[in-house]
Amino acid sequence: MHKMKKITLFGLILSLLGSQTAFSGDEADNLALTMLLKKKSFSPKYAKTHIDIGETVEEPYITEDTSLELGKSFLKPIFDSQYNYWKKYYLKNKGFRAESLLRKGSKYKQVVENIFMYHNLPKELYYVGLIESRYELNIKSPAGARGPWQFLASTGREYGLIINRYYDERTNLIKSTHAAAEYFKDLYNIFGSWELALSAYNAGEYGIIRRIRKAGTRSFHQLAKKRVLPKETRNYIPKILALSEIDKRRSKYGINVKKPVHPLGKYENTYVIALKKSHKLRKISKKIGVDIKEIRKLNPELRGYYTPAVKSGKVYHLRLPRPRNQRVIASAPVKSLKKVIRNLPKYHKVQAGENLSTIARKYEIPLAQ
Repeated sequence: MHKMKKITLFGLILSLLGSQTAFSGDEADNLALTMLLKKKSFSPKYAKTHIDIGETVEEPYITEDTSLELGKSFLKPIFDSQYNYWKKYYLKNKGFRAESLLRKGSKYKQVVENIFMYHNLPKELYYVGLIESRYELNIKSPAGARGPWQFLASTGREYGLIINRYYDERTNLIKSTHAAAEYFKDLYNIFGSWELALSAYNAGEYGIIRRIRKAGTRSFHQLAKKRVLPKETRNYIPKILALSEIDKRRSKYGINVKKPVHPLGKYENTYVIALKKSHKLRKISKKIGVDIKEIRKLNPELRGYYTPAVKSGKVYHLRLPRPRNQRVIASAPVKSLKKVIRNLPKYHKVQAGENLSTIARKYEIPLAQ
């Protein structure tokens, strides 16, 4: 569980300057400069929509295209006793624990991986969320951490999430994963390795800095070997590596988790609009002809029946289902697609002003058909 709030850049640099380990003054300056240069905020492009209450938001990460293979190298493989322990733990009872976890995460896996690759981060960060929350979106810890990334309210707000008694964007998978991506970037830029970055995600930045100074090393493996890190943090990296290994070689370990028919899950055939003011969900529901329950299901952060009021220059992103005549069916099972095509008329008389695109939309089939 992520327990500590984000610290300020200059507070961190001062802490590092006080270290007598591997940080020189020049290195601290370079670290600060690197963070300032690399820090990015998600700024989507907008395009006109058919709804007059807001503009649609382009989402390049909501795609089944796997050519987004980008990102930095991730954790270095380790084969020590802790790794072996967690691998055996997940594979106990014919892999029941691993299979259960991987099945729960499978409906969100592609979306989460795509978002991390969109941010030029390793897609394997997906396994952090699997360990933190099993991707149960509304899960809450006794300490008050919530959502798939187990953000405390203070951390979530610092990374742009709306959190109050009416709205809690920590429970929104896509919004909270963007926030987690920004947080992971900061941690990586601070510590320079994913082992230490994820240790800080688990135990807090200041906690890891104190232990680095105490042990006189920035090697995660040395910190773990000397038992300087808390037990939960020492187990964190081996857990991620073990689960990642099992998932990548499912057949080898006898794990049976079917690939989802619709890899984008509930986000398939949806789109996002940017709202500049508060709206009643009932009015939006009537305008687009969709049950209000469906809108709330796509936007779990909404606790009431209004979208949030936003400050000048800001927007709130609301996810909506696409109208039926705009839905993509190319990813449906082949059997269903054949059934759709079988029921189409053999001929279509082209009317004035029609083209292939308008005809395809009329019959709700992909243009390629």
